[in-house]
Amino acid sequence: MPRITKAQRQQQMTTELVRKMMMAVGLYMSNNYIFDQDSNLPWLFKNKIVKYPQLCRNVSVHCNEVIFNPLLSKAMVRDLLDIGIAKAIRYDDLYVKAIAPEISDNGKKLVLYTDGTTINTNTYDHEIMIYYDMAFILSNMMTEENQSLLASIDNMLTDIIPKRKVNRKKVFFDDFYR
Repeated sequence: MPRITKAQRQQQMTTELVRKMMMAVGLYMSNNYIFDQDSNLPWLFKNKIVKYPQLCRNVSVHCNEVIFNPLLSKAMVRDLLDIGIAKAIRYDDLYVKAIAPEISDNGKKLVLYTDGTTINTNTYDHEIMIYYDMAFILSNMMTEENQSLLASIDNMLTDIIPKRKVNRKKVFFDDFYR
């Protein structure tokens, strides 16, 4: 059996996370686009249709489209959570007073304040993960398997993101001071 590379495993985890997030908030993917299960209309983010190229990287994007990057676009993931919250309000009679991220020495978590109770996510190093976590909690999909997936991706981001930031800075300064 062929051995899976680290990059392939990262791609598998990301694809699995996006698939589960779509289920959690009531969306589905078809032909590289994301649609709402209730209305069958495409997901619009800032008045642009969202594309998610699952298998191919070379996808043409038109002026009224935007590519969904599930690990680096916090605004898009927050918008997905907003869709999930709106559906929980509509179908599960959830009452939301406020939702706010909290930062502690251990990391970041998201707190949703309802009528007399609070819903807390797990703590993560990367803020984007708290939105996935809350969507899973609200849709009753927070299983040990999903919690493990979120923790693994949070760890993966710890390995990837600092390297990218350092490399960008180094490249900038190397080019600037030549």
